[in-house]
Order: sequence, then C-alpha cells, then structure tokens
Amino acid sequence: MIRHFVSDLDGTLLNRNFEWDEVIEDGISRVLERGYDFAVATGRTEEGVKNCPGLWDMPVYLILMNGALILDPKRRPVFVKEVSPETKKLFLQKYPERNLEFITASGTLTRLSQDAYIREYSAWDMWRKKVLEKKESGYYERFMSRISFNCTREEIQNEKILKINGLELDDERYGRLLQELNGCLVDAVNAPFAEHVIEVTDQEVSKAKALLWLSDYLGWKKKETAVFGDGGNDVEMLRMFPHSYAPANAVLKQGRQLPRFLSRIENML
Repeated sequence: MIRHFVSDLDGTLLNRNFEWDEVIEDGISRVLERGYDFAVATGRTEEGVKNCPGLWDMPVYLILMNGALILDPKRRPVFVKEVSPETKKLFLQKYPERNLEFITASGTLTRLSQDAYIREYSAWDMWRKKVLEKKESGYYERFMSRISFNCTREEIQNEKILKINGLELDDERYGRLLQELNGCLVDAVNAPFAEHVIEVTDQEVSKAKALLWLSDYLGWKKKETAVFGDGGNDVEMLRMFPHSYAPANAVLKQGRQLPRFLSRIENML
C-alpha cells in the first residue's frame, strides 16, 4: 500500500505557469488529511518554494537544491551538505566570467552585476515565466533581494555554498561546458533539471540520496513510497523507487507515464 508521496515541482506538480494553485493545494491537503505523507524534492531554493505559499505552510518535508538541504515541517534544517572548497575554487578560477550562481542556505552570490544578471537570465524563457513576470505578486523583488551581486572571489570562497547554478543558452557552448564538467569535477556532480543549465552539488548529493536519507530518518519503506518527477535531476530517484511516475511530457521519461498528477494520487489512495 502506498503511504508516502514525493514529488518534483517544476514540470510535475506545479501548473504550466510553474505556479502553485488552489487545485494542487486541495489535492495535497486531501492526501495529508487522510493520514498519508507528502514531501517535495526540487532543485529550487528555500525562496523558490516560498513562492508556493500554500506548500510552504503545509506540514511536509522539503528536499531542496537537489538534496543539498532538507527542511522539516517546521522549516528547520535536518540535513545540509556543502560543496567542497576545491569545487568552489575550480569554478571561480576556470569560469571567472561565466554566469554562475553560488547558492547558500539563505541566499545567492554572483560575480555578475545586477544589470548583467537580469540581461542574461531574461533571455531564458523559464526564468522570465518563473521570476520576471511575477513582479505584481512581489516574488520578483523577493527573489532579487536574496542575490548579492558583484561578489569577489574571496567572498564566495568564504561562504558555505550548497549548490552552484549556471546558464548557457547557446547549444554549442553548452555542450562544451557539459563535456568540460564531466572531465574536471572530482568531488561534485552536475545534475541539471533541463537543457542549458548546470546544477552542481557535492557528489554525495542528489534527490535520490536525499530521499533515501529522509526515508531512513522517518522510517519510510520503498515499497510504500510513490515518486514523481520529469527532469534529468529526477532520473536516479525514479529508477531507485519501484513506484515511480513521470508526466507524459517529461524531459526524460523514466518510470510509468503520468497523464495527470493529482488524479494518479487519488487512484492510489
């Protein structure tokens, strides 16, 4: 019997505008009311999940930054894993001019100016929809307020970095970047959720490993857990759990195809 549900957000649980809505909130509320467990596994930061206020206020565990940070239902960290000083040094020295985000538990550091950051990310459709077009809601201002621009190498090196993000919209340059990272990452792993981005964490971090840790922490059994995801950073998690499902339009279709997330959960209850 399925008793625990774990889902990715963007491309899986959230709607086509990458937003939380009343339909989703009602569905997850029914899961919790019936005594079942629900958790999120996402590449988003804490602020990214706060943009889903209904979710943030729910008594659920949150696996953030692809597993580098896990928050309990009271939003206290129960697991934190930084990238190594060597990995930070590699990116700072090898890619001094590249569009990179060095993400801590509470904010983001970048060497870019604010104007350069907005210009580069505005060219990415997903960022425009998720952030730039959310000015009326106040999310854009909250998102930008967490970023420290024009940071020095020393400032970044001295921070506790949990995740390194990057964006490259040119297909050829992105392909070269992936090849370079495959050859030079020693104690870290790149697990991007979609094309044109990189998402680098410690090699011991992934959604799958975080979910295994959380399952052991909470006493969840694999055979009683259903997992849902749609992107490259979900593949390992989908392969590791026997009850795994992907939307029909998933970037990487692993597990059983899922035409409608909430209806699938309803059928399991």
